[in-house]
Amino acid sequence: TARAHVMAAIQGTTTAGLVFGGEVPPYSTATESWNGSAWTTTPNSLSNAMSDGAGAGTQTAALAISGESPPMRQITEEWNGSSWTAGGTQINPRTANSASGSQTAAITFGAQPSAQNLLTEGYDGSAWSTRPAMATARYGTGGSGTATAGLAAGGNTPAPALTAATEEFT
Repeated sequence: TARAHVMAAIQGTTTAGLVFGGEVPPYSTATESWNGSAWTTTPNSLSNAMSDGAGAGTQTAALAISGESPPMRQITEEWNGSSWTAGGTQINPRTANSASGSQTAAITFGAQPSAQNLLTEGYDGSAWSTRPAMATARYGTGGSGTATAGLAAGGNTPAPALTAATEEFT
């Protein structure tokens, strides 16, 4: 399905992937999986139509984190490989955030609005809690790694201006 501002593209291997949410328009609940040669729309979609959020995990155990629908969301949805269910409520609403980690140990960082773009939150599989803030205020970063060894790369600063900064979360 053609769409912009997808929530996340979860990469596992060259033969497994997951993409969900986005703007088609309107905001989407669609979930599609990759089998190495083709995308397949899954019969079960996100409970909330969202875009511009983050995702973490794997093709069979993923998280959809925050996003815009509008308004900005504080929700988390958990994917078990065949359907989405409600997860823990985030502390702060955000959009244009990034994430790293797994379904049971994840972090999300950077965001709009500017009041949230330094904030980092951690997820333990059921609840969100605060983590040390980012050093560079920004949104739309690339995120990778784990909840205890994550990377935030690039993005937009509140000016707005692009940054090439990379930060390590330990």
